[in-house]
Amino acid sequence: MDGKTSFLYNERTAFPAASTIKIFVLLELFNQIRAGKRQLDDFIEIPNGRFGEAGGRTSSGVLKDLESIPRISLKDAATLMIIVSDNVATNLLIDLLGMENIQDLIRNLGLKNTKFQRKMMDMESAARGLENISTPYDMMITLEQIGAAKIFDSNTCDTILNILSRAQDVLGFRRLIPENVVIEHKTGEISEACHDVGIVRIPGKPVIICVMTKGANLVQRWDAIAEIGKIFYDHVSSENWVNVK
Repeated sequence: MDGKTSFLYNERTAFPAASTIKIFVLLELFNQIRAGKRQLDDFIEIPNGRFGEAGGRTSSGVLKDLESIPRISLKDAATLMIIVSDNVATNLLIDLLGMENIQDLIRNLGLKNTKFQRKMMDMESAARGLENISTPYDMMITLEQIGAAKIFDSNTCDTILNILSRAQDVLGFRRLIPENVVIEHKTGEISEACHDVGIVRIPGKPVIICVMTKGANLVQRWDAIAEIGKIFYDHVSSENWVNVK
């Protein structure tokens, strides 16, 4: 996090972003809140067609199974989007915030290799080549902007980091890093790719780790992410830590 030490490998390779793209939806929400356009306690109506809107019952999240809930606050929608990767909540927020506004935020961050081009589980758009894409480098830069409170004020960034710290997916970094270590992160998984990107709060030595994978099989991809996270945790937390560029 101090910017003095880095290890980069295939860092500018483009990957299907999967659910890691939801970080930018979260950022645009807070961008509009700071501009006075929204409030966290505003509500969104949940349409009856929530299954079709986010890929049916196989889609990630919980709102697809809670048919009696007619509306949800922006705060709860944002929280569900991150902590259980809820696709219904994500698509509701995308409709509210505007896809072009989310892409403008990405552009304003200077992320040339990240594109937000479709809603969650929109397979028709994906088939036409409209895929959400990003790179490990762009994710690293984004997390550095949040962690150092460069994108928004410190209170807003702290709120964003708190939401990221509650992500419940344990297949990636969380699996092999001690439970007492805070990890502010977002995972993503689609048929051909798995990712985990986040800030690992090693005491006194917070580090950004972004691992994006494609190819192999699902188990191998998640195993690789967990093992790489553990390698960096062990290295940075060791007493023999040496700054190497």
